[in-house]
Amino acid sequence: MKHKFFIVLIALGLVTLSTAQWQITGYLTTETEPVEVDSVYFFYGSTGTWIPTPGWAANPGETNQFQFPEFPGWPAIIKYSANVAGMPITDSIYRPVSDSWYSFPPPFDLVKIKFVGQTGIEEIPGAIAFPAMLNNLLANTGIEILNASGMVVRSRTLAPGVYFIRSKEQPNIVRRFLVIH
Repeated sequence: MKHKFFIVLIALGLVTLSTAQWQITGYLTTETEPVEVDSVYFFYGSTGTWIPTPGWAANPGETNQFQFPEFPGWPAIIKYSANVAGMPITDSIYRPVSDSWYSFPPPFDLVKIKFVGQTGIEEIPGAIAFPAMLNNLLANTGIEILNASGMVVRSRTLAPGVYFIRSKEQPNIVRRFLVIH
C-alpha cells in the first residue's frame, strides 16, 4: 500500500544577518534593589556566546531595556550575570518563553528579567509532495536538514514535526517546514 506524505511549508523565508535573524530585546525591572546586568549568554543549537551588556541597569521602580545583537535562533538557554545591590548573581533560564518575566533567585526575587524575540521570516504557505522533495534534499550534499533543536538529521524517515533546511555554503540562510503524515 502506497502512503502519501506531505511537507507543509509553514514559513519559508531567507534568514540573513541583516534582516531575518532573531532580534532579541531584554527587559529588566526591580522593586527593591538597584540591579545591573553585566552580560548575557545565549545558546541555540551548537551556537553559544556571551554578550556584554554595558549600561543595562535599573533602579527601584524602573524598567530598562537592552537591544542584543542579532542571533541565529531563539535561545534554548539564557544565562545572565548581574549585580544586585553589589552582590554578584548568575542564573540560567532553560527553554525561555518570549515575553515572559523571570524572577532572579531569592533573596532578590523582586528583580525580574524578560527577553522578547522577533524574526523577519516571511510567512508563505504551500504544500510539496514529501518523498520527491526529501530525496532531492538528501541528494544535494550542499544542504543540511536540522531538527527543532538545531541538530543535523541524516535519516530519510522524518517523524512529524518542525524541521529546518540550511545551505552549507550559506549557513545563515534557513528555511523552516513542518512534516505531517
